[in-house]
Amino acid sequence: MDLREAGWLLFGLLFASGMARGRMEEATAEAFRRSSERGTVRVASARSGAVGELFARSSVVSMQGTGVSIKALPLEVGSPNGPGAVVRLFCISLANSDLAGIPLRHVDARIPDVRVDPGALMRDARLKVRSAGRGVIRASISEAALAGLVATRMPGLKDVVVTVTPTAVEVTGRMVLFGATSRTTAVLRPFVTGTGDLSFEVIAATMNGIPAAAALVRGVEAAMNPALSPSRDLRLGLTLALRGVQLLPGELVLEAETAPIGTREGSR
Repeated sequence: MDLREAGWLLFGLLFASGMARGRMEEATAEAFRRSSERGTVRVASARSGAVGELFARSSVVSMQGTGVSIKALPLEVGSPNGPGAVVRLFCISLANSDLAGIPLRHVDARIPDVRVDPGALMRDARLKVRSAGRGVIRASISEAALAGLVATRMPGLKDVVVTVTPTAVEVTGRMVLFGATSRTTAVLRPFVTGTGDLSFEVIAATMNGIPAAAALVRGVEAAMNPALSPSRDLRLGLTLALRGVQLLPGELVLEAETAPIGTREGSR
């Protein structure tokens, strides 16, 4: 092969990998549009230089959405074997969206070292993941969304209002017991269980201003918990566990971790 032929070959490879990167953007955007009932989605990828282009390696792929309603993340987990187009960091950022019916003020996900099946990408615009590293997700839930969760877990509590402060979550509402309506207030402290679920401890509760009986407090905790279980409530296509919870004025912030995909650690 002479220098001229080598130059044309290099140009062809760079052009092909550029097409693959563009196809990755299109496929990612299309996959999220297919799984979303509303909202807008934008996808962009950053180059990783000529060498990275040559080996179909993109530096960062970023997906941003606003007002999106997603039933499940459109990620397919395929065989770890075979060729893969590598994304050093896959970023997902959603604002004022809901995931699996849970309204979220904001979601930020960072998943490193994602290998996707280039054949599925180019042929069918499908995002089939061969392997991925351990990811981190941070999501914030508003007071209104928390009120919806409480009302779902405790249908006997009506007109639920939730107030979040940096120290506690306060829930107020009306409860009907034995034909009488009582104004109920509960002060809750969130915590993450050993199984990676979100639960609440009732640290104080009153009914019409009178401290509630211990049996009622235990009943509230049993009915409410776990308030949010990733394995039960979210369909992400990823193994996910909560790792931390933080209270801020007007919102509750959850931190979670995704297990690796297509590795020994992820298959345990």
